[in-house]
Amino acid sequence: MISQIVAFSVRSRWTVVLLVLAVCILGAWSLTKLPIAQVLCPVDFSEDSKVALRSAAALAGEYGATLVVLHVDPVVFSAMGDVPPGPDPGARQALFDRLSGFAQAVRRPGLRIEVQLAEGSPVGEILARARELPADIIVMGTHGRGGLERLLLGSVTTKVLRHAPCPVLCVPRESALLPGELRPAVGRLSLVQPY
Repeated sequence: MISQIVAFSVRSRWTVVLLVLAVCILGAWSLTKLPIAQVLCPVDFSEDSKVALRSAAALAGEYGATLVVLHVDPVVFSAMGDVPPGPDPGARQALFDRLSGFAQAVRRPGLRIEVQLAEGSPVGEILARARELPADIIVMGTHGRGGLERLLLGSVTTKVLRHAPCPVLCVPRESALLPGELRPAVGRLSLVQPY
């Protein structure tokens, strides 16, 4: 038995050396910055999306990335399956102005912000926009609107997490980042890579 252990330890010494070397190389590789050029932040004007927007702005600023702030106006069908009338141009402009004002709260020198408004299924539009950009990361709040709407529609964040074409950063309300706080707060953030 002891001879087998000694023989294994001699044979495995190179395995251990190679394993340590691989860990060192991978560790150094993981310390380099991820290539982030587009940060997608879907918002619904809730307090949680406001917190996520601040974190997305901090992340985009740290990487010199473009922050794309997206609001999806959900299309609601009647119980009879009737298609709703087309969007009122005045209402659409008012919604765009509200979104621009929402994004304005995180604007600072050097931060590129694009404001985009879409109409349709929030999950479908977020995923489509993430593919079109292409987004390098999606930053969103853990909760949005609540109540009956959430019960009927399910969690947008959960569905985006399951189907996103890029990593998703879910920001709980307590974990808001301000500009310049990204490095010390990395331990508080949840970065989820899709399967």
